[in-house]
Amino acid sequence: MALIKHYCRLFLLIVALLPLAAYADDPAAATDDEPFAATQKELADKGIKLQFSNITDVMADLSGGNKQGTAILNSIGGEISLDAMKAFNLEGVTAEMSFLQTNGELPNRSLVGALQRVDNMEPYHGGFEVYQVYVQKNWQGDKYSLLGGVYDLSNEFYSTDSSDLFLNYGLELGTELAATGNHGPAIFPTSSPSIRFKSNDEGWYLQTALSDGINGNPEDVRTESLRLSNHSNALLIGETGYNDKTKDMTTEKWAIGTWRYTTDIGNFIHHDSQRNADFSVSEGVYMLSEHLFYNPKPGTGEGLRGFFRIGFADSNASRVDYSWSSGMVYTGLIPQEEKGQLGFTVSQAHNSNRYLDSLQALGLDADKEETLFEFTYHAPILPWLSVQPDAQYIVNPDTVGDTKNAMVIGSRVEVDF
Repeated sequence: MALIKHYCRLFLLIVALLPLAAYADDPAAATDDEPFAATQKELADKGIKLQFSNITDVMADLSGGNKQGTAILNSIGGEISLDAMKAFNLEGVTAEMSFLQTNGELPNRSLVGALQRVDNMEPYHGGFEVYQVYVQKNWQGDKYSLLGGVYDLSNEFYSTDSSDLFLNYGLELGTELAATGNHGPAIFPTSSPSIRFKSNDEGWYLQTALSDGINGNPEDVRTESLRLSNHSNALLIGETGYNDKTKDMTTEKWAIGTWRYTTDIGNFIHHDSQRNADFSVSEGVYMLSEHLFYNPKPGTGEGLRGFFRIGFADSNASRVDYSWSSGMVYTGLIPQEEKGQLGFTVSQAHNSNRYLDSLQALGLDADKEETLFEFTYHAPILPWLSVQPDAQYIVNPDTVGDTKNAMVIGSRVEVDF
């Protein structure tokens, strides 16, 4: 029944988008005469911006992993942002609320079983979820800002623009950080109450945030995971570095960050000879860099960019003691698609010796690391439609010794309006 409802929603969305196809062959026809475009412009003039999207991922495990098969995952997202200067004459104040409606199958959990999940859109559970709700105040232009509300840390921390192209989850926050905490840090698909301060001066920046831990159980859609709790751990994170951007394109970035949970965390991998749980504080550091190597048309987004990220976590408190990722992205390789992006990346997550020893004590076997290779191309077919074919090869999925290397192919189709 749930799957039938999912396809009904998708069918209704396609029907709703059909009028837009009439403007595809004639860009000049896409004017303010379109009902929705006119409404968007009218609201934007009043400081309110509306954005909606529909993303459909089709992923197939051709060999290896836990199970061969195909999974279809669909997500409908909406975002409402407010410029309080236009709306209420409040200088430097903005606000945002976004939501997700996710339905379908879970490609990584049901098929591949990789530690670095093959689909960054895959949630803990399906259904409707408020993703982010926050207010931000800026001073002296954008030199200083303070944000408070329900917030995704990966929006600004541990982030490189070119890595955002790829579909695997290991390129959100580094796996050594993403796999920590009672239920993970405040990143997609479940954010949490946070406070973030940032200063930025001629490319040099410093930012820090305090984020409440994910409460309850994200596996259970009924859990109130966004409420504050005195019993949950909180994550303190800070990052400083240099970020040079031209027209929203990163030309040079490097940064170093550090993070630490505020309370001890018990973990099933830590047991003494009497099987008593061991508690310790989880903490770590990371470094990242991004560089524009080749720009045939200065001032545009075309060219070749590369990134490298590496992070380390306390091996006494974390399953993954370090992870790294590196990749290259070329924008505008095909002349007819100036915004088309071709990318290749390698990412690896390494198990701590403590984790391996604990498995061995239980008579289980595991490899030291999982390595994921991804090759993808993002093709903007129309201003509101893009297609992204993708191929991934995972060595030692979830580092389980008996699991064969997995070959996964898929495609993402995104509609924005």
